[in-house]
Amino acid sequence: MKKIRLAIAVLAAVMCITLGMTGLYAQGIQEFTFVIISDVHVPSYGFPVGQKLDEDTLMQLHNQLRLKEFVTECLAMEPKPAFVVNCGDTGDVGWMELLNLYVKLMQPLVDAGLPVYTVVGNHDLDYTGIGAEDLAEIFDPLGPAKIGRHGTRYSFDYNGCHFVFLNNRPITGLIRLNPKEVAWLADDLKPVKKETPVLLFLHANMPDEDTHHIAELLQSHRHSAIFQGHRHSAGFDRWGGVTVVLTGSLYGGKPEAGSYRIVTVRPDGIVTRIRDFAQPAGTFESAEVVEYPLPGPEMRVIRPENNAVAGGNISIAVNTKPAAPGTVEYRIPGFNEWTLMQGGNGTWETVAPTPSNPGRHLLMLRFTGADSSIVLAHRVFIVPGDKVREAWARDLGSAVLGSPVILRDLAIIPTVEGGVYALRLKNGETAWHRTADEGQIIGRVVADGGMIYYGAGRTVIACDAGTGKPRWQTPVGGTVIAGLTAGEGRLFVPAGEHKLYCLDARNGKILWEYTVPRSIMMEPATDGNRVFFGAMDGCVRALDAATGKEVWMNRLSALEDNYTTAPFWPPVIAGDKVIVRKFPANQEEMNLVALSASTGKPIWSHHNASGPLRMVVCPDTDRFYMSYSENRRRGLQCLSANDGKLLWSSLTGVGMSNGIASRDAVLTRDNYNICRVDAGTGNVQWTYKTSTGPQGSYYGSGATAVKDNMTVAGTMDGWVIALTWQ
Repeated sequence: MKKIRLAIAVLAAVMCITLGMTGLYAQGIQEFTFVIISDVHVPSYGFPVGQKLDEDTLMQLHNQLRLKEFVTECLAMEPKPAFVVNCGDTGDVGWMELLNLYVKLMQPLVDAGLPVYTVVGNHDLDYTGIGAEDLAEIFDPLGPAKIGRHGTRYSFDYNGCHFVFLNNRPITGLIRLNPKEVAWLADDLKPVKKETPVLLFLHANMPDEDTHHIAELLQSHRHSAIFQGHRHSAGFDRWGGVTVVLTGSLYGGKPEAGSYRIVTVRPDGIVTRIRDFAQPAGTFESAEVVEYPLPGPEMRVIRPENNAVAGGNISIAVNTKPAAPGTVEYRIPGFNEWTLMQGGNGTWETVAPTPSNPGRHLLMLRFTGADSSIVLAHRVFIVPGDKVREAWARDLGSAVLGSPVILRDLAIIPTVEGGVYALRLKNGETAWHRTADEGQIIGRVVADGGMIYYGAGRTVIACDAGTGKPRWQTPVGGTVIAGLTAGEGRLFVPAGEHKLYCLDARNGKILWEYTVPRSIMMEPATDGNRVFFGAMDGCVRALDAATGKEVWMNRLSALEDNYTTAPFWPPVIAGDKVIVRKFPANQEEMNLVALSASTGKPIWSHHNASGPLRMVVCPDTDRFYMSYSENRRRGLQCLSANDGKLLWSSLTGVGMSNGIASRDAVLTRDNYNICRVDAGTGNVQWTYKTSTGPQGSYYGSGATAVKDNMTVAGTMDGWVIALTWQ
């Protein structure tokens, strides 16, 4: 390992030459080095459903051998790094046996006095039965617990720098920020001096709204930088004026590939170098300087106000304090690209056309100074609709992933971290609010009579729907990430990696539990006598609802299929049939299948390539609906449950992560929009954009409930919106 010691010595020499480019820090910085890895993907990328996961087998695979090789190199480094950062996607899926093996392989670093701080990646929470709290309990002992920190977001100061670790994967099928994360970061940065270097670590790039939030918070700090993985390639990017340092995949996809970064912080800046495993041990690529944003003026948005209603045009006005030479541009994602505004010398104005589709839109603003400084700001504006309008809207401050329910005159809304709200249908006012001290609420709320039920963390909770008063709470053996299903006085609860529980809805008593080899990611379906569900082992099962005994099992994914082809999406029940769907493993696979509810034997099957979004059945009819795509446009299909034949297709422009069907209409929800479609013809009646950033979840559905001519929808950016139509 002499080459590693020599390489770091060369790094220091290179830094003495190059760091004059970065400007000076405030006093108090003491030089130190740390190491960044990312995208370990234990055990291997896209492994088959039938992959053996015992340690002896896993340690023969390339990903684990590479991780072991990295640990050996890291222990040999001189000078000794201060700590190691893992920027996420530790497990290829976040299953305990995989994450525990990672902990075991990293333990020699911890034993040698090198703490390990692990960021949450999308693969750590996708395709799993665990939540953020489970990940924290696994990763805390490697590093955070040693400095008194806990969880998937935390910060600490080290040698004059402020380090921030943020989770932008709040158990969702989209890489987004919960508004609670943004609020926490804003509070965390308030006491940090503007000259203190701020180093933010997260897993992945995000949609425009979230990157804007982060860049706006960091841009007032003179020396800020973001470090991330996810792309499996090293390089640099920018969010506004803030530099983003990308770390490539440690495993690299093949034995001769893979990399990690060594980062050295000095009083006069940061330099990083890449260790490429394609090169001999101890050799590093050329040093790269982390450039900081030039300080820009304060940009103030005069018009529009946040959540302003805009007609055919929208008036935009901004100024800078102090007045500064430069340009200002605006952009409305999905509608126009960056467009120059008129003005200068500190004042800019324009009248911009608004999108034709009604709903909530993000207005992004960017000042670029004559000195190349960049300052960002944003607003949200509302385009009213002719056929559909907002009756009311509430900012609850926490993401809504699971679907709400409407019960009598109340809309009952689960939020990820803010608890459960009961809002009055007529005006959105709070009737009652119950905090969620038990943990995050990811799945849907279900109602039965005058009671509501939901999962929070590792607890199932029953409340009186009218008052919010809890009736009972039952701890279960794992995190409840999927929605509950109610039927015939029973609650069916997927919890943890391997369990389906049945609870008595009256008192919360656990009636039975059923163990499967792999995660149940979605809520089951029940016809009262049986309960049906798919799991990550590739099988669909039917259990006796009263006893939990297996009635039948049907394998839809072969053991050699990739785990992403498992039938984990919720089945739907149409008469005596259970209709299930999964990603096709090949172009010809019959992956849309109707099974006999009593025997599990196939009745009909078709090939469908449109992706594993949800299906919805129209009650008391033989019709069901699902998403499809054509020439990159989304749409809706209506099919017969009797034989699977296509009845109509409609390119609505909206997919279906959640749907509600009646004899007259289908209400469908995707990442951004709610769309109402005529059930008989597929003609679009109206479309409304409810989210300024992507919405949805692998686990919870699209957060929509309907009563008469009103729908209530929650969003990832923390809003609840009630829409009405004629």
